[in-house]
Amino acid sequence: MSLAEERAGKPFQRPYWLLFSVNLLLSLTLYLSNPLMNLRLNRAGIEAGTAGAVIGSMSLASLLFRPFSGWVCDRFRRKSLLLIFTLLTAVSLGGYGAVNHAALFFLLRILHGVSFGVTTTVTMACVSDYLPEGKEGQGMGVFAVGQSIATALGPSAGLTMRSFWGEEGAFLAAALVSGLSLLLELPLPGGDVPRERGGAEPLSGLIAREAVPYALLTIALSAANGVESGYLASYAVSLGMENAGWYFTLSAITLFLARLFLGKWGDRMGFSAVFYPSAALIAFSFLLLAWLPGGAAVPIMAVSSVTKALGVGALQPAIQARCLAGVPPERRGAASCTYYIGADLGQGGASAVAGGVLASSGYSGVFLWAAAPLAFSAILYGACRRYMTKRKKDVPL
Repeated sequence: MSLAEERAGKPFQRPYWLLFSVNLLLSLTLYLSNPLMNLRLNRAGIEAGTAGAVIGSMSLASLLFRPFSGWVCDRFRRKSLLLIFTLLTAVSLGGYGAVNHAALFFLLRILHGVSFGVTTTVTMACVSDYLPEGKEGQGMGVFAVGQSIATALGPSAGLTMRSFWGEEGAFLAAALVSGLSLLLELPLPGGDVPRERGGAEPLSGLIAREAVPYALLTIALSAANGVESGYLASYAVSLGMENAGWYFTLSAITLFLARLFLGKWGDRMGFSAVFYPSAALIAFSFLLLAWLPGGAAVPIMAVSSVTKALGVGALQPAIQARCLAGVPPERRGAASCTYYIGADLGQGGASAVAGGVLASSGYSGVFLWAAAPLAFSAILYGACRRYMTKRKKDVPL
């Protein structure tokens, strides 16, 4: 079946669900292996400082290679890239359980980071090829449900495997899960969209200019996610709440439902109708945390968890859909890459900035600071939209 025929049919056909399953399994291997890495390095006798550098080298490698992943995605067969880098992911995961030297761990983490950067870019570019016009937000929302499932199940699954088989066996199991995703990639259609390189701008293969406004919005959104994941648990401890796991469980359930049902909202109402209320919900959730009264901490944290997850669940798929909708099919790799660069910068930069804010202003200052980029992004979005309207640019703002 041709790509045009696929896109003219039902929203979610066989290639879409294959890519959904691949994304779910690859995300599962990531969240399964992350909590095991420090344990594995400790048992291998790697000292704490070196272990921290090894763990962080994956994110650094992914971030540094990310701009080139879009260029590669738009110039080579995407199915072939997916097969190759999924295989390399399996090799790196299996290798974690087999090596014992710090230098080898560094090499495997770098390989894992590069492979992760390419596979995420390629899967997002590929899945957009099977979404009919007018269903992009709904399709990306359902697609992101796989990551929600992986986030919820991965860490506990990895630790459970470790209790039965040790770190080596758990990493081998993660490699086998990657192998399963490789099998699911084989039936994917092999044909790619035509590549038109003539007259391209020098940077068009690395980033998509049309997607840059949305990547800037993604920085603010990912910064909020980074602050929540990095500081909420310790904030709860400072309030005398030893285990705030329920907060993340409630958030994961709400996020799952929001991604499943709210994606079509943007398709029907337009991006602006999603962006402004979603950004307001996320900012409001952080304001609640910043002004948390001691006597009502639990119910207010619960409200914050739900409102923040609702905002993210509606806004994130809408941003992804708009990044991809603004470019022709042969440049969706660059658009996907541009989105992920924003996500990487927001997630990584938030922790660094929030650490300094915490030292000077405490946790209230951290959560107030997390709300600020969202307010600024609303101003930036409004300005970009007015500019594009004035210039009559064909960008889906």
